Amino acid sequence: MSKVNFFLILVVIFLFALPLLAFANTDSTINHEEEIFKLKRQLTAEHYLKILTELINKKEAFKEQLSSVTGFKGPYEPEKFKLSDEYVVYRLFVFPFKPESTSNSRTIYQLESSIKERIKSLKFETLDDALKTEFVQKKWARIIFYDGKAVGYMLIDWDKNYNNYIISESTMGYNRLGEAIKYMKEFLKSKGQTPNVKIVDALERSLYVVSEDGNWWCTDAADSSNPEMYRKQIWNFKDIKDALNNRPKEFLNYVEELNKMLRESPEKIPLGGSPFKPLYETAAKGEKIKNILTVILLLTITAIFIAGVNLSHKYKRRVSKF
Repeated sequence: MSKVNFFLILVVIFLFALPLLAFANTDSTINHEEEIFKLKRQLTAEHYLKILTELINKKEAFKEQLSSVTGFKGPYEPEKFKLSDEYVVYRLFVFPFKPESTSNSRTIYQLESSIKERIKSLKFETLDDALKTEFVQKKWARIIFYDGKAVGYMLIDWDKNYNNYIISESTMGYNRLGEAIKYMKEFLKSKGQTPNVKIVDALERSLYVVSEDGNWWCTDAADSSNPEMYRKQIWNFKDIKDALNNRPKEFLNYVEELNKMLRESPEKIPLGGSPFKPLYETAAKGEKIKNILTVILLLTITAIFIAGVNLSHKYKRRVSKF
């Protein structure tokens, strides 16, 4: 075989192999639990932290953010910044919307009818039911510590375009997610359970620290105007379940309303924040109603008892007269 023919055969093989190579590198074929990918996430997180620590003492805004949680104005020592263990983050209800242009040059987002029906039929009896759907995106979180204190966190995503991990979100001067993780672990230890946790994102600004079995939930209360009210609370999944089951329908309704506004009056679209009432506030409201009903029931029972005692005394007095 001539060298030219051999070269042509190699070119043909390479061209046919390209689609296979592209498919092999897609997220669907990657096992993110393999050691090589864990190492890649570790290097991505450490590299990003190194960049942050180099900027800390150069940017007054960074130092101000940190001082709000450390009580220390700086300068900050780079070697005292550390990363926590890695936590898996499950982002629920990531639906495959397709962009579509409108007559007024706006972009709206639509779902196929079959997907809509599948979303409407979603029902969760446990957290695992929600995690097993096709609408879940997996991320990873690392808490940032300074001198042993939680001072921020970063979220790590898999970027399909670059076939690599990226930092999709990070914050400094924010300790509530780290504190929620610590509080949940202490709670699980007190119950004699393994203190393994994961993080759930249910389309809110708040993140939920959840026990490994999915039964116990705690929040960083980022969506709350009064975070201290919810900071040291833990809910059972049963408290969260109804609100979680309602979230897909809420989201569909929200997108429909948003698309309508984009078509008719885009200037009325609200900006900022989550359009949904946090799961923990719904749970707390249900608990409050339950407590009120319990108090009403106890007051009613007490009133009936007192009325019964009074009637009994009256009856005895009448009997004694005869």
